[in-house]
Amino acid sequence: TMVRVAIFGAVLPLALYLAGWSCRWQFNWRRLSVWLLLWFLGCWSVPFLVGALLGDPRSLWTVTEGLLTFTAISLGLMLPFLLLSFVHGWFGERLKKALCLK
Repeated sequence: TMVRVAIFGAVLPLALYLAGWSCRWQFNWRRLSVWLLLWFLGCWSVPFLVGALLGDPRSLWTVTEGLLTFTAISLGLMLPFLLLSFVHGWFGERLKKALCLK
């Protein structure tokens, strides 16, 4: 449905912004990757937990499985862009500017 697409479209830039904000004092690719993973887990846990509380209650394993699946999909979508920015200097500078680091 459209709500799910809107949530997915909001989580990706929000997690990327928060990861950039979290490592703005000491930026490197490892730190950004770890923070991005943590923020994806955090951002995806909110809709899953709200859905589990408001909707029909599912088992803890189903919610955890969905959370890990959506986190993996999100990281998979971001991985080509992150690898390109980590390897190529020009794209790395653009990523830093997009994250408001420079």
